[in-house]
Amino acid sequence: SFTEVSPETPFPTVDKDVKEELALIKQQQAEILERLNGTFDTQVTGSYPEYRILSTDTFPEAKADEKGALLLIMDTGEVYFNHGGTWGVF
Repeated sequence: SFTEVSPETPFPTVDKDVKEELALIKQQQAEILERLNGTFDTQVTGSYPEYRILSTDTFPEAKADEKGALLLIMDTGEVYFNHGGTWGVF
């Protein structure tokens, strides 16, 4: 037969173990939420940067380590490709 421990805790449990586990879960949750509120430095492997500017803007530097990056001139539709240090027409 089932015996109710108390109205607040209707299931028979070892309060000490449950409270320790709950405290651990709350601590882990707080740590996760703190990380989620931060910033993430991400770049998908194999992805290329993409720049979008207007024709009146200055071209960004074509960096050698961004070979394959695309530059789109929004108001003209022109597309340029970073050849590893210089921009060229795509």
